[in-house]
Amino acid sequence: MVCTIPLHDGDHLVQVDDDVAARLGGIELRLLANRVVAIRDNHFSDLQNIIAGGGAITKNGNPYDLRRKNLAVLHYCFNRDNELEWREPDADDTRLAVLTPTIAVATLSPPIQPIKLSPDDRLAFLPFEETRNVPNIAADAIHNTATQLTLSHWPANRTPERYKADLSTESVMQFLSDNSSGYPDAQRVTTDHFDLDGLASVYALIAPEHAQNHKQLLIDISRFGDFSRGHSTKARQIAFALDTIAAQMLHAQGTVQNESLRIASLFGTTLPALRDLLDASGNDEGLSAHEVLWRDAEQHHQETEALLEGLNVVAEQYPEIDLAIFRLPASHVPYVRIPQRYFGLSPISFHNRTPLSTIALVTENDIVVHQRYEGWVALQTDVPRPRRDLSILARAFQAIETKDCCWHYDGVQYIMPRLGRRGAKLTSLPIEQIENELKRFLTIAPAAWTPNL
Repeated sequence: MVCTIPLHDGDHLVQVDDDVAARLGGIELRLLANRVVAIRDNHFSDLQNIIAGGGAITKNGNPYDLRRKNLAVLHYCFNRDNELEWREPDADDTRLAVLTPTIAVATLSPPIQPIKLSPDDRLAFLPFEETRNVPNIAADAIHNTATQLTLSHWPANRTPERYKADLSTESVMQFLSDNSSGYPDAQRVTTDHFDLDGLASVYALIAPEHAQNHKQLLIDISRFGDFSRGHSTKARQIAFALDTIAAQMLHAQGTVQNESLRIASLFGTTLPALRDLLDASGNDEGLSAHEVLWRDAEQHHQETEALLEGLNVVAEQYPEIDLAIFRLPASHVPYVRIPQRYFGLSPISFHNRTPLSTIALVTENDIVVHQRYEGWVALQTDVPRPRRDLSILARAFQAIETKDCCWHYDGVQYIMPRLGRRGAKLTSLPIEQIENELKRFLTIAPAAWTPNL
């Protein structure tokens, strides 16, 4: 039996089999980057890959038709001139378990109060779930039913064309320059997650005059936060300091079942901290007073810079397939049992060395592939090639492993997904073969995440 379920906006219906529909209670469906994404508590699940397995496509090209009979799974074939083969989905319904909500102990929490920086602020911050019936401006987020204005670079955003930009903070700044007194009914600013682009966007709307006095610095901080790149030392150190403040707050708070309460606590702590750091940025001594907050991350970044400079590491760039490869000697990348993103090095150092959005870090016996944030959002300039679904390649590598190495790919819907080993065991496959298959796969694989559609 087939069921139809409306998307969040009610403008399209999604077709799924009845056993899938039974799992979607309390889940919001959105079309992001031409894929139906199931969202609960700010966790994003790619629905077609959950139903059919990694590398799923719709046979008729309709992203809303997710009946099993309309889904096929792409398999990468090493011995067939590296073709992609369509296969019928397997019958493994255990994948649907990810749609089952975690049972949490119900607790009574006091109402979340709007967050202002001063009593005279016209706008105040409330988390996304608290604004579904409150006129709001959505910053660095998707919209809800009460949103009057969206200022965001997310896929499927409703940002007015004149305000669209690479960073949500840039969109907010363009709005403030154009019409800072608009939308008088919206007295709340909202977003559904915490990151530095969202923080700077919310800050600029709440404290527009102060933000405009620090316009470029706020944009640079946001770029470090989202894209892990940039060349402003001041912005980098403020970004590191804000990350430290947020981490300290979460550690002190402990486990919080209520996602809205967690987000409110983060913004309640970091909004005034951002104001203070902006004020301190006016002179060299000002930021030095906050050195304890950024020193460790800055040292880590400088050590990575020294490593790459000392080894004269240069990216091998393949723009036609949006791939950059960095080769590092294993002697300078210590083996760790639990794999780390970018081998535990600073991603800024790699991102500043290439505009390409698929990055492979390679040693003599290990490899990790990252897809950058820029490929997830709807950029307006230097738009990268649409992202490919590397779960297809992870499955192909797993099938020919002769050791206990477990290949893992986070998922095409993740903001910055990673492909590599999951556990302690290194791959049995020659690294050169992995590189070559990665290049061939990126050449023939179809686009799987198209945020500008």
